[in-house]
Amino acid sequence: MAATKKELETMTTQDAVNTLVSEFISGERLILGSNYKLQKSGKVDVRTIGLTLAPATDSIPYGGVNTCPKAGQCKDACLKYSGHNVIPYNHLVKIARTVAMRKHDAAFKAQCEKELSAHIKYCESKGIIPAFRPNMLSDVIKLSRHFARKFPTLRVYDYTKVPYSIGHKSNPSNLHLTLSRDENNESKALELLASGHNVAVVFASDALPSTWQGFPVIDGDEHDVRFLDAPGSVVGLRLKGTKAAKRVAIDSGFAVSPRASLRIVA
Repeated sequence: MAATKKELETMTTQDAVNTLVSEFISGERLILGSNYKLQKSGKVDVRTIGLTLAPATDSIPYGGVNTCPKAGQCKDACLKYSGHNVIPYNHLVKIARTVAMRKHDAAFKAQCEKELSAHIKYCESKGIIPAFRPNMLSDVIKLSRHFARKFPTLRVYDYTKVPYSIGHKSNPSNLHLTLSRDENNESKALELLASGHNVAVVFASDALPSTWQGFPVIDGDEHDVRFLDAPGSVVGLRLKGTKAAKRVAIDSGFAVSPRASLRIVA
């Protein structure tokens, strides 16, 4: 039987992580799950489950790995600072998943595949599209490619900060990637938009502009099913997090001011 939240809270952080890792790879505790954002995909006859790892370097002190190699100022405006992600227990579980992936790769993937098989079977029984987002807070695209190849009928999608991952020859046809624009990759984001790929842009306003740099903006907060977006679209996302995190995001250029949305870069 899996350890209870109360039992885990009485342990040291490392012991709790080790316990959770063992439960994940043995199947006592499910690795994959859903959240409010993923549940909104139900509006379009798509059922999505996701893998939520610890972002960036959060898991390294406990035996994990950097899951966001291209992270810039987004580290300070990360969604880990919003919603249920701020709950210490939830953060602990993310760390344990990441350590399980790092130290028990084969067992970790096998358990994920078992859960994905059940997910696909359920969706097929309901006549809906099975989807999977392997990187809810991380950017490990090799995982996305692995699961997309393993399950050709599964629609796999992710955001990534790594421009060369978009349109890469190793990407399976059922894998859809959206570039996350930041303060360092805007020129590449514009190139990808011009070639028909999609780019997510975080705006420092509740009201999204109709265009950004001449490209149409769609509301990315309406649902999470990015593979349904029209090619060449800017996926507009609203800045979230604490006041301090929002200020860092705006000052660094990670979040775009709507005033800059009409500017065209030659």
